[in-house]
Amino acid sequence: MLSDDSRITVSYVNEVGGSGYRSRDRPTESRPSYSSRARSPPPRQTYDQGSSSNYIPFNEPATFSTNSWNDSRSQASSYDSRSRNDYQRSNRRRSQSPPPPRPNNNYQRGGGRDNRREPTSDFRQNSCQEVEDIDADTLVLPSAKPGTEPNLLHALNPPFGTPGTVGKKIKVFANSFKLWSIPSRDFYQYDITTKSVSKDPKAESTSSGKPTMRSITRRIFQQWTKETKIFGVTDGEKNLWTTEQLAIPDGGSEFLVELKELDDKNSKPVPGETDEKKNNTFVIKVRFAAIVSMDALHEYMQTGEGDPPQDCLNIVRLILAHRPGMLFTSFHKSTHWGFYDAYNPRFRLPEGFTLGHGWKLGVTPTLNELLMTVDLSFTAFYPAVNVIEAVALALNKNDVRSLYPNTVEFTRISKYLKGVGVKASHIRRNHRIHGLSKETATTATITLHEGGTCTVAEYFMNKYSIRLSRPDLPCVLCRGGKDLIPMELLTIREGQRHMGKLSDIQTSEVIKMAAKAPEDRKKQTLDGRFKMHKNDSRDDEFLQAWGIDIDSKMKVIDARVLEPPTVSGRGGEAIGFNYRDGSLDYQHARKFAFYRGVPLTTWGVAVFGQLRPRDKECLQGLLDEISTQCSRLGNPMARRNVDDVIVVNGGMSVETTLRKAVDKATSAASRDHGSTTESRKVMIFCVMVGKSAMYDEIKYLTETNNPGRVDAITQCMREKQFSKAPHFLSGAGVNFALKINAKLGGANTVVDPNRFLGRLSDFDTTPTMIIGCDISHPPAGVYGGVSTCAIVGSIDRNFVEYRAVESVQAGRNQTILNLEWMIRNLFQQFMARNNVLPKRLVIFRSGVSDGQFQEVALTEINSIKNAMHHMGCSDCKMTLVIVSKRHSHRFVPTNDSDGDKKGNLKPGTVIDSGVTHPFGFDFFLYSHAGIQGTSRASHYQVLLDEEKFTSDEFQAITFNLCYTYASANKSVSVTPAVYYAGLAAEHARYHRPGGTGTSESGTAASGDGDEAAALAEYAPLSSKTKKAMYFV
Repeated sequence: MLSDDSRITVSYVNEVGGSGYRSRDRPTESRPSYSSRARSPPPRQTYDQGSSSNYIPFNEPATFSTNSWNDSRSQASSYDSRSRNDYQRSNRRRSQSPPPPRPNNNYQRGGGRDNRREPTSDFRQNSCQEVEDIDADTLVLPSAKPGTEPNLLHALNPPFGTPGTVGKKIKVFANSFKLWSIPSRDFYQYDITTKSVSKDPKAESTSSGKPTMRSITRRIFQQWTKETKIFGVTDGEKNLWTTEQLAIPDGGSEFLVELKELDDKNSKPVPGETDEKKNNTFVIKVRFAAIVSMDALHEYMQTGEGDPPQDCLNIVRLILAHRPGMLFTSFHKSTHWGFYDAYNPRFRLPEGFTLGHGWKLGVTPTLNELLMTVDLSFTAFYPAVNVIEAVALALNKNDVRSLYPNTVEFTRISKYLKGVGVKASHIRRNHRIHGLSKETATTATITLHEGGTCTVAEYFMNKYSIRLSRPDLPCVLCRGGKDLIPMELLTIREGQRHMGKLSDIQTSEVIKMAAKAPEDRKKQTLDGRFKMHKNDSRDDEFLQAWGIDIDSKMKVIDARVLEPPTVSGRGGEAIGFNYRDGSLDYQHARKFAFYRGVPLTTWGVAVFGQLRPRDKECLQGLLDEISTQCSRLGNPMARRNVDDVIVVNGGMSVETTLRKAVDKATSAASRDHGSTTESRKVMIFCVMVGKSAMYDEIKYLTETNNPGRVDAITQCMREKQFSKAPHFLSGAGVNFALKINAKLGGANTVVDPNRFLGRLSDFDTTPTMIIGCDISHPPAGVYGGVSTCAIVGSIDRNFVEYRAVESVQAGRNQTILNLEWMIRNLFQQFMARNNVLPKRLVIFRSGVSDGQFQEVALTEINSIKNAMHHMGCSDCKMTLVIVSKRHSHRFVPTNDSDGDKKGNLKPGTVIDSGVTHPFGFDFFLYSHAGIQGTSRASHYQVLLDEEKFTSDEFQAITFNLCYTYASANKSVSVTPAVYYAGLAAEHARYHRPGGTGTSESGTAASGDGDEAAALAEYAPLSSKTKKAMYFV
């Protein structure tokens, strides 16, 4: 970060084929006639789904006959962008009336689609008996008909459609600010390279050959453009954009930049303190690349044709980020910038970090408008304090009395400090910490240049007259471990973000501190708007040079509130409903019973840890309450004395503990019922005392085919769940009853498909499967590891029973590589239940970043179509929806009466205009009530819609499904299929020996060892687990 007083020296070095720098235009005849960057895009990557090096399936795939379809599929993934856009234009559904001419600024969305069908099937009640699945492995499936290969989708098909009309109309504030003027002229793009150079003017070669970091490059160019009066922006890597064409030769020109060393606090050059060993001279080479036309952005906002012009949007992002980048500590991601005030007071986080408050800035193209989105942002920083103080904060101590090698604390602090940038107090020089030395300043010796040796403490006393106050602490290793520097002489530099994963305690604290009430969030958003840019952007010379003017008021857009569905149980009995927060009143429901309850007669308790006598009494109270609630809700659970069925882990292994618990449970059930229990399902309540790390192994032993498999269903609980006051137990009993019934194969609640699920009610004529897909990646800051994938699919007519299929693949690949086999597996299970294959698929895909929609969706559509072909249902229609909650859009009601008691928008609020795709089928949906802070809507983007849903119909289906989540007593924030897929993908991390090696959060890396070996360690699901909702 530089101030206006910073000094920089820019001098001309040499020309490459022409004269030096001039700011006047080049002659017209010498300009290349480019309309976009004159480079071909890299070839699209294709994936061979038969390659075992890319993925390892959890279950043995069924064998099917293959044909030339694999070849056609692989060829189709490398089509060029021009054919993709042609396909979009020719296959997009047209509006009922032609749109007005494109130059008209009042251009509206096309006409709507009203293809709604009348429901044909009755709302059927299943019996209270458990529904058994046929063994899918014994099924005889229809083969593909000759000549019925599916039509390969060469492109996505975002449909036209009018915004919905159903529901109460309201107005909401969006955290977006309209850009009243958008650049319409051409801009000039240049390739840039920045390298450090020798300061010796006699050196023959100026370049040292080492490229600079992005942050340094950005600092250099900010000052270079300011000193030379160029209005330009750079991405800090290799591109520069300017408002005027630079007068440089075709081969490019080089410029010298001398950047003075800066003091971190006041951003001014430090006189007399230049580090002679640090190279502060750089050479910039600038070479013309292309002319970027902003017409593509205007055309996209008017027509919605093709993909968003990322080159144009990137330029606008950089322009808007220029001023805040000069004022704040900034971090850049592909879709937004984050800005943090480095010197404002920060919240303290446990274990040695601070929480920085700032803003995220993004750009969103909408219908005839371009919006600047401003959202609050919070991230963890290292505290800018002395290293000894930072170590004390990391250890949660007031002072560091000692730090001995080969201890847990030493290892923890060494990991905490590794890679952190520090500045020395004895000399003006910056360092990066390599680790901790096992020696202290009094024991570590160094060799002097003039000969002889001395200790580190003696060296600093003799050379710098510094008497160390803490020579007993380990020295810090710097410069790749070559330098030893005492802790007390180093201070952590300001503005360093922590890139690793936060602990559970830190995450909890961040959530509390970052939770802002809607009205507070609105005020802080406006505050960010005026801090990052001037109140009146017309006073900003830089923005005016680029032709941008920003509104000072938040955008007000239309929204609608949908009516909630009626949630029913056995016999169609409706459960009480709170319209304010979307909660279902299970506790006070007198006549209500689960839609299909499954009794639990065989159960036991396994305790991992030591229980106090009082805790055992509380556990008995909780189990009695669970039994009471289960019996009241229709899945009766046998009541027993906990001493008859409990097994305490003690020194036994997890496997032995579980087996003994199963034996005790079986004996107690046989004694009580006087009959065999071989055919009954066994559930073991696993009590986790303290910080027990047994969760992973419990799930591995009970859910997978492994040598030590334990045939039992498990339900884990923490000690704190039964050590609370008795009046808390009633709610806990209901929550456990919901999970128990779902895991046993029951169905808790349904919404009447005939009334609330539109055309999905025609299950008899058009069998429908709702599918959720998700990927769980290794956590931030972890290199290597594997990604676990899961898809879940509904197998019943009420869309409340789901089955899961898992797979693992190389880490951080956004595409599900083994999707074809996984879909075929789900089809088998659907066939086993319904004796027919699905004819309609509604697929909700989560875990895809904005920049990878095309690649992921196209690859996965091909895989799904291929699976349909092999299963003999090529005529099955598909609707593919991308679901995301990782977006920067926030909404606040303009009228308090339109919000809930906390000021959030009510469940059922839908926004499908104002901030959405110019002509695509997407919407934001609030389907849940916020617990704390400001609620975040889920963003649904329909990328493919062969079924041709209307906006109103699909929005209602999506919202109503959110009331069918098995283990919640209220509506949830995303459709259950997405939730289930996320849970199953997270569960898959436990399905290897040793699991994730962490507690039940299951978010640690799966290991840094050999990737192929890690993939091979995962065990497949057992046959019984496949037929249950084990993931709830």
